[in-house]
Amino acid sequence: SDPFLVAGMLKDQSHILITGQIFQLPVIGLCLHKLGHIPVHAGNGREAIDRGVELLRKGKTVVIFPEGALSAPDGGVKEAHTGVARLALSSGAPVIPVGIHPKRNLIRKSFYNWRGKRYYSAWYLRGPYFMTVGEPLFFFGNVEDRPLVRSIAKTVMSSIVEMIHLSERRMNRRSEEHTSELQSPNT
Repeated sequence: SDPFLVAGMLKDQSHILITGQIFQLPVIGLCLHKLGHIPVHAGNGREAIDRGVELLRKGKTVVIFPEGALSAPDGGVKEAHTGVARLALSSGAPVIPVGIHPKRNLIRKSFYNWRGKRYYSAWYLRGPYFMTVGEPLFFFGNVEDRPLVRSIAKTVMSSIVEMIHLSERRMNRRSEEHTSELQSPNT
């Protein structure tokens, strides 16, 4: 649910890079196509990046989750893929990091089978959900410079992790304030 919640906070239409398997689901896939989201098919990420660059050059907003997959069910982040760096270097667009922190115990996890493969899904349907938006990051250089591209992906992921920690602190502070309001003055 994170991609849709992030897109929902934006004022303009955004185009989300989403795993290609979801586009194969009958109703959901059709809706995603109609809304202009970008499928990322395993082994063919170049097509999705090219489409993202095209949209960015037109001044559109592209949302990408650098991990390329759902975060681990118990929290934490995975290593960033290089797509975010390739989008930034190829288009000249800034990267705006967003850190998300929901209450983990409210995440609904499930597994489903589709075309002979088992997939994991996670949905956050209710409860507090904190997002922190960081300052724009600008990157310059040659998109074919692999060490540079990997370095940019790591830098972006580090910034996202920082925003996640800020979101978590805000959530915890809010929870503490709420708890103290509920306590009796005699306790």
